[in-house]
Amino acid sequence: MNVHSHPGSWQMLYAAARKETDRSNVAYRVGRAETAILRRAQDMGHSAMETTERQAMNRAMHDLLKIRTKAMDAQIAAGIEKQRTNRNFSGKTQPSLDSNAVDEAK
Repeated sequence: MNVHSHPGSWQMLYAAARKETDRSNVAYRVGRAETAILRRAQDMGHSAMETTERQAMNRAMHDLLKIRTKAMDAQIAAGIEKQRTNRNFSGKTQPSLDSNAVDEAK
């Protein structure tokens, strides 16, 4: 049995993903939890014995999707804000160091 498919491991990885506050680690944590859930589901097969666990796994996958989407939205918003702060008052993008070197060479 794979360590990620052990009955309790997906819950630990899911909890870690929910608690992650560092945006740069969210995708990693969510991905590990999703993988563990999918492996556990595969190990369970079609057994009716784990219906409660299967329902919990479905809720966790839905929640992980929300977490991933929220993190992506935050990254997009941060990128937009960065673009805004790189603009001068005329609304034009400020030249980068590379374009300054090109302008000076002309």
